Formats: sequence, structure tokens, C-alpha cells
Amino acid sequence: MKISTTRLEKRVAKLYIFFLPFRMIMPFEWLQGIIGPLANYFDLIFHLWGLILWLQNEKGFYYDSLNRPLFSTLRNAVIYLNVSSVIMACVMYYLYGNYYGHSPFFGVVPMILFYFQYLFMFLYNIRVFSLIDYEDMVNILSRTCRVLLILGYVQVAVMLGLGASAYDVIAQIVGGLQLSSEIGKLPLTGTEGAAAGSLLGVFVLPFLFAKLLHGCKNSVFEIFLWLVPLYFTHSSTAMLLFILDFFMFLFFVSQYSLKGSKYIRRIISVGSILVVAGAFLLYSNIIDTEVTKEIDYLIFEKAVDDDNGSVAARSVPFILSWGCFQEMPILGVGNGLQGYFFDKYFPLDFLNYPSMDFFYEKRHEGIGNAGAFFPGYFSGYGIVGLIILMIIVKKFKRTLRLRKKYLGLFYEMFVIGGICCIPNGLQGDFYCLYYVWFVLSIPFMMYNLNGRQNG
Repeated sequence: MKISTTRLEKRVAKLYIFFLPFRMIMPFEWLQGIIGPLANYFDLIFHLWGLILWLQNEKGFYYDSLNRPLFSTLRNAVIYLNVSSVIMACVMYYLYGNYYGHSPFFGVVPMILFYFQYLFMFLYNIRVFSLIDYEDMVNILSRTCRVLLILGYVQVAVMLGLGASAYDVIAQIVGGLQLSSEIGKLPLTGTEGAAAGSLLGVFVLPFLFAKLLHGCKNSVFEIFLWLVPLYFTHSSTAMLLFILDFFMFLFFVSQYSLKGSKYIRRIISVGSILVVAGAFLLYSNIIDTEVTKEIDYLIFEKAVDDDNGSVAARSVPFILSWGCFQEMPILGVGNGLQGYFFDKYFPLDFLNYPSMDFFYEKRHEGIGNAGAFFPGYFSGYGIVGLIILMIIVKKFKRTLRLRKKYLGLFYEMFVIGGICCIPNGLQGDFYCLYYVWFVLSIPFMMYNLNGRQNG
């Protein structure tokens, strides 16, 4: 049977939602050789396909006028930020010339492309929200989270020495997954434990906690099942984002009076006791096992560990960005040009940390950006950029407040996941992370929930 373009567009939109967290599969990995990290995730295919179908159907990118003011703010902001980077590339070339043979104009190009990709993610998400109704959106995301949970347990088994050969065969055929020899920390669809922590903290757990707040009792079981893969990430990012997710959940429970609230309060009472007791036992070292020692280290000690190279590497974006901000505080140095000041502000004593000599040399292969989203934004766009960000946040908050009753569980998902984006964006970047920009696009949703069960 011939599929109409409209039905095809809806199917592409549903595939786009389902594959939000999945990296680029093997048949399309060649795109990474052409456009680099822009093609890190499989959703690039459905994103571009969906935009083309939208153009065909509507003869242009037309959407609800209610979304126009907020999207116009984002569009104008991205245009300004990218023009600002080009201007600063001219300034940097005039003041310092090329950096180790690299032109500053090529330094800003990747960040310009990333920001335009962010803008088109917002644009297409608006369209997707109009194509997929509330129940379908919840069902698709539920299936995505369950597939990720199965993948998590498969990777746990691989880390324990079970089924590595079969897993590698699948990983090589499908692509987008780490091979067993590369799994030191459970990565899910990412490349390291911190990437799995980001996916869990910003996307999966906010969705499951939001479902629980709206009466889906099965979410309790899923959340508990996630504790095992969470541990095997061996990531302080994962642990801290989980704690933040949980306490944001507690905040909502304290604010709401929901159907089934007695059930939820019972869970919260027991859960709170377990969390507080667990934190006390870990911190006091009363229970002395390898597992508790590691959790204690990841939560309480890793951030101040002088012998941990990854901690030192994650400190560099803050040190470098603050130095860049002091150099040019009004307009910033241009996002993507922070590397001009890398040698000036890099603490040489960091070279004593494990693997930091490799990190230091790697940074001289190109100009290099700040290395994390918010430090890069702060140093790249300066005070003017911060004012623009404050305007965007204010408009998002206003839109979210006006649309709260039209969002169902996605309101809580946005708040919990959005809050977790802050620490996550302080230690890593957001380029091509479709699941992050989906969460941040939630204020563009508007569903008619009259008479519907919001779970």
C-alpha cells in the first residue's frame, strides 16, 4: 500500500523520538568523515529527512504562531552569537595571527555549525510535537528507556565477562556502540561512563520520575532496575545527577497532591530513609566493601582527588574560560577560540597528573574550544552573551508557566532534566546530543489533556 507523505512524515517523527539517545549506526558512519561530530548521532538522518518532508508538505517551515515569539528569540540569539564569533575571529587574527598554523576563522566554524544545528533541533522538535500526540509520545519514550535498560544490563554482563563475543558481533554490525574491549565503564550509547551518566540524569530518569509523579507505579520498578547499570558507569557524574534527579523528585512530591499520593509518599518515606542512611553509611565507612568504597569515592572524594587525571582535565575548562573572560569580558574571545589562551592559563603542575601530558599535547593539534558547554559560552560570548542567555531563560520560564497544564508529565521531565543540564553542561558539551535538546525543547509542547490520564 502506498504511504502518503503525511503518514511518512509522522513515522519519521516517531523514529526520530525513539532514536534520540542512539549514536550513528554503521551504514551512515561515513558522514562523520565529512561533517565530523555533527553526525555523531543517528537522529541526524531522521532530523534532515523530517525537515525535507516538512518543506514538501507545507512549502516552508510553518508552525503554530504561539511558538513564534520564543523561537524567534532563539533564532535571533543564534544569529548574533555566530556573527559575534566571526567578528572576534577577525579581532584575534589582527591581535595574534594564526595559532600554531591554524586560522581563527576555522576555529569558530565548528561552533557556528553546532549552534545552527541546535537551532534546527528546536525547529524540528516544534514540528514533531505537532505530529505526535501525548499518549504516543509517552509510549515511544517508554520503549526507548526500556531498550536502553536492556542495553545497560547487556553491557553489565559484558563487563562481568559474559557474552562479550556475541555483543561485539552485534556492535560491529549495528555500529554506534563501544566494543567489549573498550568498555571499562558502562557507556550505554556513549563512549564513557560520564556519557551514560548524562543520558540517565538528563533524559531517562527525569522521564521515569515524571511518570511516577503522574501515577505510573511501574516506573518505581524501572528506576530500581537502573541502579545496577548506574553503579557500573563508575562515574561521579552519573551518581551526582541521580542524586539531583531524586531530590528534584522529592521536591515535586512535597508540592503536589496527586491521585495515589499515599502510595507515592510511602515510597518517598522509605526511599528517603534509604538514601540518608546509605549516605551516612558510605561517609562514615561503617560498611566496608569494594562497592561502598567506590560509591563513597565517586560521590564524596573524587572531586578533590589530587591523583585523578580526569578531575584535572575537567578543571581546565573553568580555569581556561575564566582566563579568557578576563582577557575580553564584554564580547568574549569567540566560541571556539579559547585555545589561543590555553598555554597562558593552563596550570603546568597539572602535567604531573595521569594522562595529562597527552591531554596537553592533544590541545595543540588545533585551536580548541573551552571543552564544556557553559564555560565555553561564558568565555566565548562574554557579558553580552550572558545577558542573551538570561533573556532566553526568562522567556522559557514564562512559556513553561503558561503552558504547565498542557504539558502533562513533560512539565516535570523538563524541570528535572533541565536542572540536571546545568551541572552536566559544566563538565561536558552538548553538540549533537539530540536527547538533551529534546528535553530543552519541551516548553514548545502544547497538548490538549482534557479528560486524559497524564501517566
